Parts: sequence; C-alpha cells; structure tokens
Amino acid sequence: MLLAGCQPFSNVKRPVTGQEQVDVIEIMGRIAFTTPSRSGSAQFKWKSVKSAYELRLTGRLGIGRIVIRGTNESADIVTSTGETMENVDLQGWLIDTFEIDLPILDLPACIRMNCDFAKNGNSRKYDSDGRLQEFENQGWSVKAAYAENEPDELAVKEIQLQRGETRLRILFDS
Repeated sequence: MLLAGCQPFSNVKRPVTGQEQVDVIEIMGRIAFTTPSRSGSAQFKWKSVKSAYELRLTGRLGIGRIVIRGTNESADIVTSTGETMENVDLQGWLIDTFEIDLPILDLPACIRMNCDFAKNGNSRKYDSDGRLQEFENQGWSVKAAYAENEPDELAVKEIQLQRGETRLRILFDS
C-alpha cells in the first residue's frame, strides 16, 4: 500500500453577514484499506461548514467516484454510476460497503488527534514532543505520524489503523 498525500488541508474562518463567522474545514489526501475480502484506495476531499459536510472519494486515475453529503444525522450518497441513496446512515453504509467501522465524521478533529476516538483511546503513547503517537480503541491499533522536522506542528501527516486483518491508511499533506 504505497500512497502519497495530495493537497494541503486548511481550517479557514470566512466572514458571513453580521458578526457571525463560519468554520470551513477542507482536508485532502489519500486513503487505502484492506479487509479480509476487499481492498481499495482513493483520493479524498473533505469539506465541512458547521455540521454539514461533503466527502468526495475518487478512485485511481479518476475512475470511480462517490460523493457523500450530509450532517451528523444522515447522508445522501451519489456513485459514479449515478445511483443516488438518500437519508443513509453513513456508519452503516461504510460497514456494509467497505467492511470498515470507524467514526468517519470525526475526521477533521482526528487530524489533530483531538477527536473522541483518540481522546478515549487506551494504551496511549506520546512522541518526544508530547504529541499522541499510538493508542488503541474499539479493537483498533492506531499509529499517527507527524512532520519530523516540525515539532510544534500538531497536524497529523499519516494515520495507520489496524484491527485484525483490516488495515486502513490515511495520508494528509499539511
């Protein structure tokens, strides 16, 4: 499973009408997985505004595309064949389709190891700069890698997860 991160992520505050500000989060990279019966990889682009998000997964050479738009409650999914599924439970769909049971909606917080999945982990290990580097949660063994030459950088460059024969690798470029 050789992958390379694609684009930078950013957490940008953009002004809107009045005094209100909206958090816009964009994350881009690559994701690869293997399970006992499946494997795959894709480029991903995550964009969220408050509790609404859009996740685009694009396969090798731009072939195959899945667009997921939703909130914490439900999602609409459009595949490259034009199939549309409305009001889908995203976690259930990920398990049924890819055999992966992970809190994908926590991805923006997990890039800084600030998500509940990381906070509630056991057997926590930290690097010499005090950043969370390894933990276990819900049967997953998780390893996070940061930029080696930037000890103050909190954003993760890579997350590797393993539970039994299921492996998942997410690469970010920040």
